[in-house]
Order: sequence, then structure tokens, then C-alpha cells
Amino acid sequence: MRIKIIIVSVIFFIIGCVEQKVDYLNMGKDILSTNTMDKTELLRAIEYFNSELKINPNSVETLKNLAIAYSKIHDDEKSYKVLSKAIDQNNIIAEELHTLKGLQYFAKINMKNQY
Repeated sequence: MRIKIIIVSVIFFIIGCVEQKVDYLNMGKDILSTNTMDKTELLRAIEYFNSELKINPNSVETLKNLAIAYSKIHDDEKSYKVLSKAIDQNNIIAEELHTLKGLQYFAKINMKNQY
């Protein structure tokens, strides 16, 4: 009986030590979904997206959301660069990504003209 308890304890210990996969993509998307303009929160979302890209470097969805986050903190150069990378990786949603890139460009032009 004592051996069974030890074996069960060891199994629970091993299962408890298995590394849990963190869903960085959804953590970042959760921040974006609040429509926050708080730079600290947006920078945290950017960290999550970059962490996801380390795990899944070809994730077009992550690149798209990263570009949106960069756009919200007005880092247009990084946003364009990330969108271009996403477009190069996935022609299926290239039209959507080009549209997003164009909208960001025109928003930038309009902001410059207002000031």
C-alpha cells in the first residue's frame, strides 16, 4: 500500500512539473480587444505578441495583431514592417493586410495635416 502511495505521489509531482503552454497570442488579443489606448497596456500586448513569435515565428495572426498594437502606440514604421512580413508569409489574407496597411498610412497622413 505504501508503494502505491509513493508511486501516485511521484506521478502527481511529475504532472505538476510539466511546463504549461502560455497562450501569449490570446493574452495580447485580450488587451487589444479592450480598445485601450494606454501605452503601458499596449506595450504589454506587444511583449506578448513578440513572445508568441518566438514560439511560432510564422504566425500571420500574431504579426497582424502586433502591427495593430504598434499602430496604436503610433510606431508606424514598426507596424508597416510587421505587416509587410505578414503579407510576405501569407498570400491568402494579403488583401486584408494591405487594406490595414493602407488605412494606417492614410490615418498618419490625416494626423499630419491636422497639425
